[in-house]
Amino acid sequence: MPVRIGLVSGVVSERRFREEMERSCQRERGRFQENSLGMKQLWSCIHEPFSQTVQWRREGDRIVGEISTLRMDAKPRQSPLPTPLPDGAELVSDLESRDGDLRGRVLMVDSLLSVPQLRTALLREAQARGWKPTAPLSEKLGRLSLRKPKESLDVAFPAGSAGGSRAVIVWQNR
Repeated sequence: MPVRIGLVSGVVSERRFREEMERSCQRERGRFQENSLGMKQLWSCIHEPFSQTVQWRREGDRIVGEISTLRMDAKPRQSPLPTPLPDGAELVSDLESRDGDLRGRVLMVDSLLSVPQLRTALLREAQARGWKPTAPLSEKLGRLSLRKPKESLDVAFPAGSAGGSRAVIVWQNR
């Protein structure tokens, strides 16, 4: 889901900050909502199809936090995976990010295969697509590190549920 996130930081009173947020929300004909999350405040403005949220806290005389905007009716983009998943593997989570020229992606995969079977299948698919291991491959090693020019693919195999396995795949491209 496309989301824009920015940082908020400045010296301003809470009252003035809230007035500006409410005024901005009114201009957009939105609904202002307020919640607390422990030490953080969560203010949002819903103006269909957009949602804007400010999550902030006070640090001395400063207000610091994050502001995010998303389009609630947006459909997730299906970017191609850095390497296909083997049969029986399910994509559980897919988080894509951009920071200037650096693009990244973190994928979580669950599989009915054992860790060695999943590791072998992912390695075979990656090598068939030109990925090269960066270190000698060890059967006992709970990870894979592969490279292409300007790209890296790291796979970790944390302890999974009984009868299956999990892989966390981190892809970066510069």
